[in-house]
Amino acid sequence: MPQISYTQFDPFNHGTTSIEYRPVSKQVFDKLSDVLQRGWQPLAIESIEQVWEGVDKASNNFKVELDTGTHIIKESHINSPKKQYMVNSCLLYFHQNKVPTPVLVPTTNKKTYLDFGEIYCLYKFIDSEHFDGSQYELRQVASNLGKFHKVLSDIPYEEEIRELNGEHIIHNRVRLEEIIKTLESIEPTTEYDHYALSIIDEVDHISKTIIANKIDALPSHIIHYDVHPHNLLFHKTTKDLLAFIDFDSVCYSQRARDFGFAMHRMARTYGKQTEKKNDIGTDIKHRAQIFLEEYLKHNLLTDEEIKALPWVIQDEALSRVINVLGEHYLLNDQTWSFDLPKQVTTLREGLLFDF
Repeated sequence: MPQISYTQFDPFNHGTTSIEYRPVSKQVFDKLSDVLQRGWQPLAIESIEQVWEGVDKASNNFKVELDTGTHIIKESHINSPKKQYMVNSCLLYFHQNKVPTPVLVPTTNKKTYLDFGEIYCLYKFIDSEHFDGSQYELRQVASNLGKFHKVLSDIPYEEEIRELNGEHIIHNRVRLEEIIKTLESIEPTTEYDHYALSIIDEVDHISKTIIANKIDALPSHIIHYDVHPHNLLFHKTTKDLLAFIDFDSVCYSQRARDFGFAMHRMARTYGKQTEKKNDIGTDIKHRAQIFLEEYLKHNLLTDEEIKALPWVIQDEALSRVINVLGEHYLLNDQTWSFDLPKQVTTLREGLLFDF
C-alpha cells in the first residue's frame, strides 16, 4: 500500500469556487448581439457579461440577459458542425435520461447551434458555483457520476462518437520512444531540457508498467472524459450538484479512466490552497475512498477496474506528458510546454490510489 499523503495539494487552476461575470467591450457586445439576433431573435438584449473562473481565467461563455430570461451563450471550441451536432445530441440524450446537465435553447430554425463562421450554443442560465472541496460535494459528484455512467453505457451514438472524437485506450508508446530518442541525442542547453532529461527515465518506466498491466482490456464505453472541478455546477446554498458541463471531449474509453480521472481531481481539490478551504486536516486517500464508496452505491466497478485505478490515472497523465514533450521536441511547438511539471505531478500522484 502506498503511504497516505497529508500534503496540501496545489489545486492548479481548479481551486476557485466562485464564478465571476464581467462586462464585455462594445466590440464583443455588438458581435454577440448580432449572433443572438441571427440565431435566436430576442426582442431585447439587456446585458452581456463574460464568465470568469478566478482572477485570470476568462471562459468562452457569456451570461446574457434577454427578454426571455437569463442565458449562457457559448462560443464553441468545436469548429465542426458535424461534431457540434453530435455533442448536442448527447446533451439532449443526457437531459432526457435525468443526468443533471444544462438545457439547450434551440435556434429559431430549430437547430441546437448556430454556425456563423464560428459555432455558438445557447443554454438556460444556471445560477451556481464550482466545486468547493467539501465532502458533501465530493459525494454528490461520485453518486451522480455513477448514475451518469449507466446512461453513458447505453448511449445510442457510440459509433458516431468513436468516429468523430476517437478512442483513448492507452498512451502512445511509439511517440514516447521517439521523444526518448530525441532527448538522448540533444545537448541540453536550457533549464527545460535538463528537467525533461531528469524525468524521462521515470516516464519510460511508468509507461512499461502500464502496458504490462493490460489496462486496454478493461470495460469501455462512451465517457465524459473531462470531469474536473470546473466542469461541475453546484447550488450555492444546498451544495447539490446541478450540472455536469462541457461535453466537447466525449469519447470511447475505459469506464475506469473516467472514474479515476474524476476521483483524482476531486480528491486533491481541498484544503488551504482552495477558495473555500474545506476539509483541512484530512488526506487525499481518505477523500478518494469516500468517492469510491459513494460511486459503488450507484454503479459497479469490477475488481480489475479498482485494482487498475493507479495505472489508468497514470496513463491519462502520461498521455498528456507525451503530448507536451512531443510538441516541444518533435514539432518545435512550445505552446503547452509550461504544463509539463503539472502533468508530471499528476502522473506521480496516481500511485496514491491503490485500494
